[in-house]
Amino acid sequence: MCSLAAAKCEQSTGNAAAEAQSLAQGARQFFEAEASNHALLCPSLDEHLANALHCYSRAVDLYIELPEPALAAALCMEAAHKLRSIERSALAVSFLQRAVKLQKPCALDYADALQELASCQVELGDYSGALESLTEVYGIAQEKSMYNGIPMGVFASMLASAEVSRLLLLLLLQPPTQKMPAEHARLLDRYLYDSPQELSPSKPSYLSEDVFLLLRSLVMAFESKDREAVRTLQDHLWSQLTAEQNDLLHEAVDRLCN
Repeated sequence: MCSLAAAKCEQSTGNAAAEAQSLAQGARQFFEAEASNHALLCPSLDEHLANALHCYSRAVDLYIELPEPALAAALCMEAAHKLRSIERSALAVSFLQRAVKLQKPCALDYADALQELASCQVELGDYSGALESLTEVYGIAQEKSMYNGIPMGVFASMLASAEVSRLLLLLLLQPPTQKMPAEHARLLDRYLYDSPQELSPSKPSYLSEDVFLLLRSLVMAFESKDREAVRTLQDHLWSQLTAEQNDLLHEAVDRLCN
């Protein structure tokens, strides 16, 4: 409440930056109280959560008006992280979508916000939304990572992560070929081959040969609905994937086998 009182005082003097700072501090304190209730499994009416979201939203609006879009985006990301930490991913989506819009001028921050949004969408089971977000990440990373025709730096890592996750999402969703966007069809085609000679030209430089071959085998096993091969490849891929990617693969395998 002290932070809210301070925000009121700053508002009366027309100091929007200090008002936003006080509101953000108040939001963190309300979230701390909500997180404590969550950890103790205490029943509540979510009054702390509602106050925290109101303070964050108002602070974001003030930073946009200043204009300080980078600070506004940072608060959106902070609110989303806190919401996900107390299992409120559905509420986090709107903050992440707002962060994505605010971060557009900076490619790296924009791609990072999109990755966070995709991760949140996966948590919620919105696999189509996650695929759309990761396709945007891939496009940005592809455009920004090239140096003398070779992917370099952090964007090369984003390319690898986005490609693997997109491929797993396509295996999970199994969209009809005739309705599949061209970029998704190209991705699947890269992992389908008839002879070993096709390996070298199509393997992206940002993926290791082992991972690429395992993913190719996985796609072909899904195409032929070879359940035994799919489960074997899942075991081999486990150590090569992130926790989120392993969850996607597990869900895809379950859908195929059940």
